[in-house]
Amino acid sequence: MQRTDGRAADQVRDVSFELNIAPHASGSVLVAMGNTRVICGVMIEEVVPRWMKEQNVTGGWLTSEYSMLPYSTTTRKPRDIMKGRLDGRSTEIQRLIGRSLRAVVDLEKLGARTMWVDCDVLHEQLRSQARAWPLRSRAENWRRKKNSMRRRSRN
Repeated sequence: MQRTDGRAADQVRDVSFELNIAPHASGSVLVAMGNTRVICGVMIEEVVPRWMKEQNVTGGWLTSEYSMLPYSTTTRKPRDIMKGRLDGRSTEIQRLIGRSLRAVVDLEKLGARTMWVDCDVLHEQLRSQARAWPLRSRAENWRRKKNSMRRRSRN
């Protein structure tokens, strides 16, 4: 299968990192992979979540927030705050970021602090979403076939 951008099947998109782009953050980076652009910033607060105090958990905490800015796609994506909750995709990505980083950060060395990692998509390369639809279709066909086989085995 030929890719629309001319890359080989085993070739990843070009990746670049521009550091320290948010002057008020403890650290920040603009990540580009192909046409996708994501800005990530880190802020440190001198507090830990209440549950850590209540359960006498030592060390610090790391949490993340993720969002796609309204202009990151070809059609405006409403901010999650307008719906009153995160959409499922944003929730899962936010959890993935937090869990992945907590797995590699020594929270004891962080001390009684919270590290906030905020990731905002500035521009999403839509072809990656478009590729997901055939996979969804295949999964749906597989599920129907599996359910059909179950019904036949019961008869």
